[in-house]
Amino acid sequence: MWQDEALCKNYPADVFFPIIPDPAAEDGEQMDDGTIWERYGDTSSFYDTARQICALCPVREACLAHALAEKERWGMWGGLTPIERRRIERKDRRQRLKERRSAS
Repeated sequence: MWQDEALCKNYPADVFFPIIPDPAAEDGEQMDDGTIWERYGDTSSFYDTARQICALCPVREACLAHALAEKERWGMWGGLTPIERRRIERKDRRQRLKERRSAS
């Protein structure tokens, strides 16, 4: 499986699934699902180390494909944050809708 070759398996999970300060959360922090960025500004710096590791990973594309197919909502997958993956999903959805409309 592609996971066996992933570089992330050699690092702590919190590198890829950061806990981010969030004043709106009950305990003052939460795992990033992309909504903290929308409310409090850029959280991408929390992913800097993960992004560097992903850039070198031989299975980055398979990882991203998995995350998109499974609609992973948390953490860094395939070098993309939750909000970056949602943008891809929205773009794909719009493209499919456009294709259906033109086929009608």
